[in-house]
Amino acid sequence: MVIKKNKTSLLNSAILLLVILIAVGYAGNYLSYPFGFGVDFLFGSIAVLIAVSLYGIWWGALASLIASYYTIILWQHPYALIIFVCETLFVGWRIRQGKKSLLTNDVIFWLCVGIPLVLVFYGYILQVGVVSTAIIALKQPVNGIFNALIASLVLNYKPIHRWANSPPNKATLFFEQILLNLLVAFLLIPALILMVVNNNAAVEHEQEALIATLDTSAQNLVTDLRRWHQSGLEALRFLAKPVAKAKL
Repeated sequence: MVIKKNKTSLLNSAILLLVILIAVGYAGNYLSYPFGFGVDFLFGSIAVLIAVSLYGIWWGALASLIASYYTIILWQHPYALIIFVCETLFVGWRIRQGKKSLLTNDVIFWLCVGIPLVLVFYGYILQVGVVSTAIIALKQPVNGIFNALIASLVLNYKPIHRWANSPPNKATLFFEQILLNLLVAFLLIPALILMVVNNNAAVEHEQEALIATLDTSAQNLVTDLRRWHQSGLEALRFLAKPVAKAKL
């Protein structure tokens, strides 16, 4: 009886954790960080990758589908959703094949599948332009790998595997995996900080340039309006002279 009660409690905690991960995944995409130029940094795949690691490929795919749905609202097209669901399916498939390194699996996806999909969807179908496509092809892999890194670090916390009623072998992390996670963290996090700082500076520069352009355009418009007004007054004076002479 006690064993049955414990199993029920573990099942309830596993269901609750899955629901929380799906909700956090959607919230992570909703609370995206705008980089400017129509590019946003998303956080939803952190929870999604945790879900696929703990619950398997199909529950992970469901979590990805729900969490990534917000990208349709954000960007007005379904192609980002397709890419993110493919990411989850690929990572889940690799884990099922015994490749447990979440970070390595995600890097392989973006290099072999993710970037080509970005080029096809954004460059060929949406035709957003070469520069925009290149920016997105750089941003999405960096975003995805960063999220995979955070998910890997969270999965180092052993109790989360117990809450998910996950098999004990899934909680086993090799020293090489932990070392890889820390190495990528030391390299990627400072690079992201520099990217954010440089991006903010670029956005401010663009805003200042836009304000200067608008100010120049406004001044030119005022000058043109004054000239037009002066020309109109001179024309009226010229037309008024014959009338004034006729009255005399």
